[in-house]
Amino acid sequence: MVAEYVKGIMQKGISRFARELKRPTDEVQLLISWNTEESRPRFRKMVVEMPNQDITFNDVLGVKFDMFNRGEIVNNFITQTLQNYSEELECTKEQLFILIALTEDDEGFDQVKLHLFKGNDKIKELQLEQLLT
Repeated sequence: MVAEYVKGIMQKGISRFARELKRPTDEVQLLISWNTEESRPRFRKMVVEMPNQDITFNDVLGVKFDMFNRGEIVNNFITQTLQNYSEELECTKEQLFILIALTEDDEGFDQVKLHLFKGNDKIKELQLEQLLT
């Protein structure tokens, strides 16, 4: 249930960013990496032919204030996931990042895709459930 909810947030966030920038959804991606200074996940909006932009989870949500504290809940899951993968891959959390993009399925609907990277190497595609468990 949490995974489907977060999937919807990511899908709506990417779609909203694309709409605001008048770009197709396949030109907008979200990147999650580890922010060592703040000891928490960092979110970055990446758009084809535009500079990358650090954003907050509230930006992805499309709200100024997160009254339900959804950002902290998601951050806790992501932190644990990055920790687990850093142990599995024998690296630091700073070396890992998760790329989130929308791809069109066979029926023309946007689907959320997540990929785990270690440095420049794509390790594997993740299911959102893996990120939030």
